[in-house]
Amino acid sequence: MKVGFVNIVPQISDSSKDLDFCYAGSSEEAIGAQLAEAMSPGLKDGAKICVICLPYGQDNAAGRLKGLQDWFAANRPDVEILEVNYVERNEATLAQSIFEDWIQKYGVDGFDGVATQSSMQTQGIVESMKALGLNNTNFILGGISASSSDWIKEGTEYCDLYQDPDLEATTALDMMRHMVDGTTNELEFLDGAPTKNFVNVPMTTLNADNVDEYTSDALAAK
Repeated sequence: MKVGFVNIVPQISDSSKDLDFCYAGSSEEAIGAQLAEAMSPGLKDGAKICVICLPYGQDNAAGRLKGLQDWFAANRPDVEILEVNYVERNEATLAQSIFEDWIQKYGVDGFDGVATQSSMQTQGIVESMKALGLNNTNFILGGISASSSDWIKEGTEYCDLYQDPDLEATTALDMMRHMVDGTTNELEFLDGAPTKNFVNVPMTTLNADNVDEYTSDALAAK
């Protein structure tokens, strides 16, 4: 039996270690590193940031956090990660509650930015930022898996990583055709990936440079 996984990296147990599978999606550590790199230009020297993660124990939460931490350690060691928190569920209100706890603990000027791991988390932070009068000129918000660049366009979010559904679907379909045909040797697999037969689907960094190409209206017109 051949199985194709898309978007979420499979967790392979001992009982399924011989499964014939391929995966199409992004490397979680690469995503975290890409987010850190995207946030970096907006962070001042000695900046302090907080990180909000997906539920504890999930591979995507751990991988994205490690990628972000490793990138900052190697490229921006002046950036201090003040605190890392995990949501119990991926809901905007839970992220908003954590952010507001940070505000109570550190003060509005006590940290310079937040990195999130999902669009729902970003939504919660955006709502709190608006209530506090913060925007991307004085607070750096970077997220993952945006559905559009609208929050960047309005000046609240600084950057986000866009998971292109058309690219992901096209890549997954091509992968599955190769699996059915028995020609997976023709696929380009990612070296050093967290799982075997990993077909990489890169994410797109959204920021001020390409914001107009990824607004809700622009994406709907494609």
